[in-house]
Amino acid sequence: MKKDITVTKTKKETLTITKAKKKDVLAIYNLQKNQILDFNSKINHKEVTDNGFLVYELSIDDFLKAVSCRNTFLFVAKNKEDVVGYFLAYSLKKYIKLNPSFIEEIDVSGDILKENKVLFGKQLVSNRSFPKIGESLNKEMFKHTKSLGFTLYICEILEKPIRNKRSIEKHLSLNLKKIGTHKDDEDLLWGIYSKKL
Repeated sequence: MKKDITVTKTKKETLTITKAKKKDVLAIYNLQKNQILDFNSKINHKEVTDNGFLVYELSIDDFLKAVSCRNTFLFVAKNKEDVVGYFLAYSLKKYIKLNPSFIEEIDVSGDILKENKVLFGKQLVSNRSFPKIGESLNKEMFKHTKSLGFTLYICEILEKPIRNKRSIEKHLSLNLKKIGTHKDDEDLLWGIYSKKL
């Protein structure tokens, strides 16, 4: 990426989107922890589905690897020096190496995943005080990976036992379409969404 993309929210706040560095990892990890859904605690379903959430937690080491690993892409949105959002994605080939059962567990229509350069979106998180960050992170991630020859983006969003309504609506607004499902080894049902880059 040649330069940072700047997104202005108000006259007082300027957000920059750039590739993550090692110094950003702890802030990314803490932002992630605030979004993890605890299935064992009492939850307000409407609040959770309306605000979005994450299911699986990644370690600090996972994020450190993502900063320097080839075919892994980690972008951050910053308000001055504070990390207020991030987007982690892998090449699909890389993601399958990390999670070999994924390709066997999914049910998608056609040969859509046989394209050579597929980008898999793993986590997109934003501070809820900055609701437009997700769109800006998506735009920069897609622009960057398209320049590397990626032709298709896919991601998965939890549908059962709790529907991640906010994430589904945001992805549909970015012209992603549902192409199938994934039932993982913990019996969670995910919708798989895609978009040509």
